[in-house]
This record gives sequence, C-alpha cells and structure tokens, in this order.
Amino acid sequence: MIQTVYVSIDKKEIPFHILEEEQDFNYMVPKAKPNDWLFHIKNQPSCTVLVSAPDQLTQQDISSVIYNGIRMASKQSSYLLNKEVRFHKVSQIRNND
Repeated sequence: MIQTVYVSIDKKEIPFHILEEEQDFNYMVPKAKPNDWLFHIKNQPSCTVLVSAPDQLTQQDISSVIYNGIRMASKQSSYLLNKEVRFHKVSQIRNND
C-alpha cells in the first residue's frame, strides 16, 4: 500500500510517497520524473520514500526534502538499528540501468 504525506516546504505542498512493498516501488518509480528523489534503507526494499519534487527548488528547499526524506525512510524501519539511508534523484537510477 502506498501512503502519501504532504510536507510544506517554502509554501509548496510536496508529496512524499511511502512505498511499503516492492510492488509499490515497481509501480511508482517508472512514473516518476527525473528530478524526483528516492530514499531507501540499504538492503531493505520495503523502506522506500519517493518524493515528487517540483522542478524549481532552492538549495534550502533541497535540504528540506533530503531531511524529510531521510526522516520518513528511517521511520519506516524503526525496528532496524544502525540503518544506512541512501538517496538519489530518479534520473541517476535510470542512468545506471
């Protein structure tokens, strides 16, 4: 099941999609824009957050997106200790395929 949480960043409501299962990932990531962000816990496919980011973000907005994405991905895996959160722009993932 995909949960969407809207976070207000510089007067913009930015959707953070929490992908709880691998099929959520397989459904949402192909639809993502190149500038969207993906946050995940290393080696944990069920701990993923996809952020549908606006095209124009200031450096401060990007910092807020990264902070909130890491926080949400970490919260999804609260049972894990010493978790490593990784994040990428969707365009970086597609370029590595």
